[in-house]
Amino acid sequence: MFWTLATTTAATTASDNSAQLWSGVYGAIIGALFSASIAMVIVWRTNKAQKALAADQLAEQRRETARTRRIEAIADLAAISMALQEAHRSGEEAITEASLRAHAAIVRWRISGGDAEMSSSFEEIIDDMTSMYVDLANSKLSSTEKSDFLRKLSPIAGKMKAALYFVADAEDPDKAPRVRSYLKALAKSVGEESQP
Repeated sequence: MFWTLATTTAATTASDNSAQLWSGVYGAIIGALFSASIAMVIVWRTNKAQKALAADQLAEQRRETARTRRIEAIADLAAISMALQEAHRSGEEAITEASLRAHAAIVRWRISGGDAEMSSSFEEIIDDMTSMYVDLANSKLSSTEKSDFLRKLSPIAGKMKAALYFVADAEDPDKAPRVRSYLKALAKSVGEESQP
């Protein structure tokens, strides 16, 4: 009897131990799978948020780079327009070279996202200024008459420089219509004064 009781207790204890063992194994596996799936969801959502943030940062970098290129092109155009004013002393070839550099700066500005209407106004102004300086360089005017004409052109070059600073500051969309109208008026005044 004692033997039967000991055997029955030992068998029950062995089967209880086996059930407890398998219950712990199953619980650990299920717990590990559940934890891994939650970790995967968290990693996936974090990566999705990081991807959106990186895309926003990249777009902002591109906008800032384009803005920097536009400002550099405007600065080049301002310097070239001043050089154009002095190029008449060197002759038609120097004026044409300065004009080509000015047009290249306008194209760079336009490619970088500059306003199409403003760029056409710039081109019109540069073309008119170029023809004025070529006419002056090729004219048979006396030095006094040339000086008088240059004095007449000086305010135009100054207005061009002011317009370029105005455009460089016109990144604000609310300012763009004022800049366009200013450039159109400047182009019209340059065209009217293009005869020595």
